[in-house]
Parts: sequence; structure tokens; C-alpha cells
Amino acid sequence: MTPFLPLGTIITLQGSDAKLMITGRLQRHSATGQVYDYCACLWPQGYLDASSNYLFDHDQVDRLFYIGMQDEEEFNFRFRLEEAEKALHRGMQVEE
Repeated sequence: MTPFLPLGTIITLQGSDAKLMITGRLQRHSATGQVYDYCACLWPQGYLDASSNYLFDHDQVDRLFYIGMQDEEEFNFRFRLEEAEKALHRGMQVEE
């Protein structure tokens, strides 16, 4: 199971020096239908347009520079994400 990072977390991916800020979790690629652990945009540039989004999985994260905000609401939502991820692995439909 993926130990989901909070939104706003700044990371780099393996093989890249570009810093990315996590903007979404459990994201489905619109063309392929593949589900990824994260969606991110370049940091510090931020969201530019849909073509500048990065989709990747947790095991591709190389370095962690900053951890986004975590409070009770985040922890409760993360629990729901983990349940949705389990459902995906069981082949069940997940509510968007």
C-alpha cells in the first residue's frame, strides 16, 4: 500500500533534478485509464496547463524536500485514499 504524501509536498523523481509539487493523488490518465499515485506540477512555476502535469507512482520519488500540510482533515482523507487504493487493487470501481 502506498504511504501517500500530502498535497503541497515538494519532491524530485528518480533521474531528474526538476522539483515537483504534488497536486493530486490517485489520478487516472485520461487517455490510457492507468491510475497513478500522484499528479504534480513544476515547482516553483506551479500549474501552467494540463500538458504540464506529471503523473507518477510513489516508488519513482527520489528526494523529499518539503512535506505539505497535515492536520486531522488530511489524515482522515488519507485513510479514504488508502481504502480507495485497496479497492483498485481488488479490481473494484472507485468513486471519483
